Amino acid sequence: MKLVSKERVGLKVRKRYDVHIPYERLQKSELVSRESKERLEQYKRSLDYFAIQKRIIRLSEKLEQSYRNK
Repeated sequence: MKLVSKERVGLKVRKRYDVHIPYERLQKSELVSRESKERLEQYKRSLDYFAIQKRIIRLSEKLEQSYRNK
């Protein structure tokens, strides 16, 4: 989340955030070329989220085991 604004209300500070992920902000940006946006879209489609999640779990378990054997 990206902080968009801060507003002081009495003693408190109210913060407002942009809920878009960085990928969505890049796709909306006019500063990024069309070619870069297309490459980013192809890369996103190529990701296998289940495989990534399994790898994260496996590495977390390995890290925890390494910590226990310290």
